[in-house]
This record gives sequence, structure tokens and C-alpha cells, in this order.
Amino acid sequence: MVKLNVKVKLGLKRKPLIKEAYIGTSSITYYHGVYYMKINAQNHYDAGLIQGKLLKKVKHPALRLTKKILHRIPLTFLYLYVKKHLKGLSIPKEHIEELKGMAKGAGVSYRLLYLSNFIYDIFKKLGFHCSTFSFFNGDSLLVGRNTDIKPTWTRGSLKYAKSLVIKMSIKGYNTYHHVSVPFFSGVINGFNEHGIVVNSHRVAYCHEDTFESGLASSTYMRQILEGTKNMAQVRKYIANNFPVRSVTLQVTSEKEKQISVFERNPFDYEEIKSKSNKLWCTTHFKTKKMSKYHYGSIKGSLLRQKTFEDFFKGRRTLSIQDSIFLLQDQSNGLKHLETGSSIANRGTVQSFILDVTNKKIIISNGSKAPVSRSGKFVEIDL
Repeated sequence: MVKLNVKVKLGLKRKPLIKEAYIGTSSITYYHGVYYMKINAQNHYDAGLIQGKLLKKVKHPALRLTKKILHRIPLTFLYLYVKKHLKGLSIPKEHIEELKGMAKGAGVSYRLLYLSNFIYDIFKKLGFHCSTFSFFNGDSLLVGRNTDIKPTWTRGSLKYAKSLVIKMSIKGYNTYHHVSVPFFSGVINGFNEHGIVVNSHRVAYCHEDTFESGLASSTYMRQILEGTKNMAQVRKYIANNFPVRSVTLQVTSEKEKQISVFERNPFDYEEIKSKSNKLWCTTHFKTKKMSKYHYGSIKGSLLRQKTFEDFFKGRRTLSIQDSIFLLQDQSNGLKHLETGSSIANRGTVQSFILDVTNKKIIISNGSKAPVSRSGKFVEIDL
């Protein structure tokens, strides 16, 4: 087993409550550096309206960003610049309604929220490159994740977009938890009431420019959590729907004890099924069928994959402490570049472990990148 040159910082004790606000049965609480929001709504518009009002009630730092005229002016010009490309995205109507509700509830520009939610799918080189693992300890499931973005974006995100854990309950849809940022209607990571866990990764250097429409990436993952109960339904959804960008989706079913990585782009897809109790995923296509779409270096992603392989070789059990140790890896240096060579690098903006079976999240409250190494991990009961 590889020796990772890091020191573990635990700090798993619960932090005292600092802020809280309520709207009916919905609420937001603030643990040391981490917000936890519970939404109970009749429809998506109301879900957005409640989110906006709750963020306003606790004076979330993201609101300062939306109020500054020096920020609004360039964002307005940016919106006008990418508007024609945004029209090519397929976005479910209910998610648009949710954004309108957020804008109304928080008193911010709908145009700004629309831009910030979907610009991910317009600019291919924003550097969203991440690492995920899933591990079954007998009947217990742990899922670990580092989310990486460009270091220049990380600094602003850590200042204005503190980690936000959301429990989303909308009438007629699955209830799910996910790790988010303020004013975001989509999903990048999370799990639903049926034990379906989804973790998404933007694939680097992929041919996709000839495709003009497709589902916005974040709504793609959200629909899986909102609408599926088992792996058969997940497979059917992925086969019949395509995102506008190239992604790898690690999907884990707690009840069925199945883990798969789905390599998906606007043209095709392939599934990699785990043959054991564990699986991991970075930001490149591994199958012969899908790797033909790459046009640039995936060296960083390969190095992170090798770190996972070495760490999990022969491992039969995994603890929370082991998981934190792995998420703090910087064995290949802290450089981010395009894909990041270490699991923890200068772009790591979120780091957490989902204890799916026990309905807990252990999430870093770090204020500097990589967050897995700059703060403590806070445990929140979900």
C-alpha cells in the first residue's frame, strides 16, 4: 500500500450552532463553517423561494457578491456574450422555476442566477476536475469526494460560497441530500432516500463541440436523484438522456450493493461495473470505446487514479479516518494545472465523506485550498 505524505487532521466533534433561520418546516443552520439547509416544498418554485429567503435571513456571504455593482456589471456583459450558447441547453422547466423562486426570495437578479448555474456547460476549461471513491464495509457504505476547480475560482468560492449541505423534499419527487453552493439549482454530488448515490466529474480534453444541444450537466445529475430508485432505472435514464458535456458519473446503490462508473458524452456512453466492494473515479474516460474522444493529456487524472489503486489494493475495511487520510493526499504535489495530479491540490474547494448507511456527512470546513488540509472535518447528522 502506498504511503501518502500527509498528516491526518481529524476534529470530528460536532461544532456549536452559530446561526439558524426557519420558514415553516424548512430551515437553515450554521455549524462551524458549514451551512445545512432543509427544504420542504410543494413544487420547485416554492423550493427556490424558500432557499432564497433562508439565505437572506442568515445573510449568507454570497449575497454580498450579488449586491456589488462592480460584480454585477461584468456579469451582465458576460451573460449577453454567452446568451446564444445558453439557449442551446436543455433545462427542465421545473428547474427554471426554482431559479426564479430563488431570485424572488433572495432579491437578486434571475439573469445572474441563470448565468452562474449554467456557465459550467459553456466554458469547457473552467477546470472542474474531481475525485471520488465508494467503499462497502459489509453492509455500510462510505463515499468520499474532493471537488476541484481552478485555483483562481477557488479563492472566491471559499470567500463567498461556503459549503452548503441541502436536504431537498419536493412533493412528488424523491427526497435527496447533496453538497451544493448558494443559489445552485442543480446537483454535482448527493444521495436520495432510496440509497442511490451520484458523483459527477467533468472529463478533460474531449471532443464535443459539434453538438449543439443537450441537458445541462447539473440538471442531469439532479434528475437521477429525483427520479430513480435502483440501478436499473439509472441505466435506463443514462441510456435515454445525454448531457451537453462529457462527464463520468459514479453511481452507487446502497441497497443493491452495486457501484458503476458511467462514461457519458453527447454522442455515446459506456458502463464500468465494479467487480468488488469498491470503485473510484477521476476525470478521464477509461474504456476503449470512450477514450477515443480524448484529444489532450490526461496525465493528472491517471496519477490520481493510480493513488486510489495503490491505497485500496488489498484493503478490506475503511474507516472515516482512513477516508480523510486519502482525501488529504498530495503525493504528486499541489499543482492544479488542467486536471490536478494529487487528490488534494490547489483547486480542492470541497472535501467530504458521505456515510450513506448512517445518514451522516463528514465535511471539511477549510478556508484555504486544499480544504481537506486547511480545516477540520465537521460531522452533521442528516
